[in-house]
Amino acid sequence: MRCSRLRASSPSWGTNSKNSAAASTSEIKPISTLRNYLFARITSGKCNNTVRCVGPDVHAETIATAVAESDGEVRSLGVIPNRPESVRRLVKKLGPPEQLRTCYEAGPCGYVLYWQLTELGVQCEVVAPTLVPVNAGDRVQTDRCDATKLARSLCRGDLTAVWSALYRLADERHRT
Repeated sequence: MRCSRLRASSPSWGTNSKNSAAASTSEIKPISTLRNYLFARITSGKCNNTVRCVGPDVHAETIATAVAESDGEVRSLGVIPNRPESVRRLVKKLGPPEQLRTCYEAGPCGYVLYWQLTELGVQCEVVAPTLVPVNAGDRVQTDRCDATKLARSLCRGDLTAVWSALYRLADERHRT
């Protein structure tokens, strides 16, 4: 027999009463409250509260962007042109560059976005597209879905950054 309710004798779950000392131990809380509390405690350490994780899906002409907030909410920010001034406006809109982390999939567009973001002070990583985790049922692949998946995976720490000799050489050429 499964119990669907649990007594809230612990103050860590919270009570409906303003005065916790006056709250009776006979208050009944649903088990889902306990699950939500435990889930929030387990997932709270994965993404820093002050860091926003941005996942851009980069193409030659456009960049679809999504952001994962510290509370776990992932939302799409839309599509911007792949131009330096548009990237600068997006970074300014999202907040201080020190509080942003971003990553994008390596592809034919090269490392131009990486250089733009690092010059603006944003921590940026380029990840291998084959190492981005995919759920078994995910068959729909749109720019918005890819950007959302990147932001969520970055916040969870599920991505592997690419660092190759060609990348290092290109980075040195850009800096000189």
